[in-house]
Amino acid sequence: MEKLVFTLDEGFVVDYFIASYGALENLFPDKKEEIIKRFEDIYKEQVRGKGLEDIFNHNVYSDPEIFDRHSYSFFKAFAEYVKDDDKRIRFTEEIGEYFFKIIKKSTEISIMGPNGNNFEKIKHNISEIISYLKQVAYFEDAKVDWTSFDKEKLENGGTTSFTYTIKNPVIYESARQLFNEEGFAQHYSTRIIQAALKEFGIHGKEEKKFNLLEFFSNNIKEKWELRKI
Repeated sequence: MEKLVFTLDEGFVVDYFIASYGALENLFPDKKEEIIKRFEDIYKEQVRGKGLEDIFNHNVYSDPEIFDRHSYSFFKAFAEYVKDDDKRIRFTEEIGEYFFKIIKKSTEISIMGPNGNNFEKIKHNISEIISYLKQVAYFEDAKVDWTSFDKEKLENGGTTSFTYTIKNPVIYESARQLFNEEGFAQHYSTRIIQAALKEFGIHGKEEKKFNLLEFFSNNIKEKWELRKI
């Protein structure tokens, strides 16, 4: 992969640390110290020879390649200690929920209680999330195709769908590596959108058959299934 020329927003990097370590503390307090120690070892190996072994030097994480290696190391260490698929997925969801709470304070997103019928507001909130993540350089671009979404079906308790397309996310290499080695990946933006839908009383998630290894970085497509909670 060619070296990415942009830098991540420093505020986003701080939010990443808050969300990741907060989720770890909340869900796996008994494993936290072991996971963090293992993460430190993996990360130092990933950046060996680059003068970046000091994990507390947060100034370097705006570099997309270093951020990618940090994210890989964190999730790889987590995966070594947590083997259960459901617990792994719940961890990514918890990070997404942390992130969403932070993003709500930085955007025009507002939730007025669970209301799956408010379709335009749902679309607006997802659009705001995408705009925010693009602005902080998490990805080059993303969009939701609502063509297959059936509002009436959702309102009547059925399952409907949309397609979420992501272009060049900063964690593409680490996500592919984790997916190949562990069968799951970080899914930051996916889980943030999932958290937003949850506040509208909607359960939304990428299909189980989604396989990141089938996609190039500039055209990652997730087909989502949505239903009322």
